[in-house]
Amino acid sequence: MIDLGTSPFTAAVEKLSAGTPIGSILKTAEWSRLPLELRESAFFSSTIVSSKWLEEAQSKILAAVSQTREKVARGTALMDRSVFVAEMRALGAELGLRPTDPSKVDTLQDPLSTRRLRLVFDMQTASATGYGEWKMGNDADMLDAFPAQELVRKEGRKAPRQWLKRWEEAGGKLVNGRMVALKTDAVWTKLSRFGRPWPPFDFQSGMGLIELDRAESEDLGLLTADDIVEPASAPFTQDMQADVSGMSPRFLAGLKAIFGQQVQIANGKAVWTGGTR
Repeated sequence: MIDLGTSPFTAAVEKLSAGTPIGSILKTAEWSRLPLELRESAFFSSTIVSSKWLEEAQSKILAAVSQTREKVARGTALMDRSVFVAEMRALGAELGLRPTDPSKVDTLQDPLSTRRLRLVFDMQTASATGYGEWKMGNDADMLDAFPAQELVRKEGRKAPRQWLKRWEEAGGKLVNGRMVALKTDAVWTKLSRFGRPWPPFDFQSGMGLIELDRAESEDLGLLTADDIVEPASAPFTQDMQADVSGMSPRFLAGLKAIFGQQVQIANGKAVWTGGTR
């Protein structure tokens, strides 16, 4: 039976609340090379070193996702993207987060540019929501009723990425020209720039998912009437352990420099402790 106490909404809030703000000079590409378990334990933004800024950003995005009211500059209101941008720009300016290189001002490399702040808000809210929907859809009864999903365009883009090509490179098969697969298929993780089986699968992609019911999934040949779809394991362990046995000593030293006492490394494992840095 489906657990009605668990919903995409509550799971999204729990996921977003669980991230620990981690200030670091790491760029996006460098963060992406860290083990998924550690990335999923942290709330971060490329090159932002201020924990105070990150804590405030997390609080405001959590307020937006949970649809709770928050004290803002002109009173108390629901948090939305425009308010987030205005207030995080003000806090960032107060903390001196503007780039010293004039050529980077008002670009994505500027932590306080409108474009960058909108991206932070959109990606964090979309990721939390995507996780919540993934967790709900991974329930055994939901998988039986809606075992598959389709990657579709939900928002237009001036220069859309080649998602059909990316789909096939990730091991996906086209069925009648459609990007469809069982929810538990490895293609979803391989397709993702972030290594997660839920959207967004890339920055500002405009792509999303629609669920396919049992009858349509069988008609498309994704499974038979007798097949049982087993829930997928979480893409990261509950105790937040990452295998780092193949990592160089320099890389491991870098992990300690970034996460401090929040990560303990021993016997080829990096274990998230949640302690202080």
